[in-house]
Amino acid sequence: MSIKTRMVELGLDDRSLARWIDVAFSLQEIGREYQPGGTVAHMDVFHCEPLDFLNVGKEEWLRRLAGWEEFAREESEYYEVPGEHHSVLGVAHVQRFFVRLVEALAARGL
Repeated sequence: MSIKTRMVELGLDDRSLARWIDVAFSLQEIGREYQPGGTVAHMDVFHCEPLDFLNVGKEEWLRRLAGWEEFAREESEYYEVPGEHHSVLGVAHVQRFFVRLVEALAARGL
């Protein structure tokens, strides 16, 4: 498939593609500069396959995610979900994500 065909399929022209690129890079910048603060009573962490560029296995990924625990006053719960960061809420995985979300809510009495 040609680039032009794919852009038409996505409803993009050169200007709108440039805007999407700007949004994507801005989100990366926000992520690099984000400094969380405060605490919450509970934290449920939904995790999937780590991003390829991180070059880590599941064990190391969970260790890194555990850093969020300092922002929860009680022990965090971890829920593995299918997919990768960019696809976890896509058509192929959203139903299974929903099941895990319902499990987490039920565990919290919600």
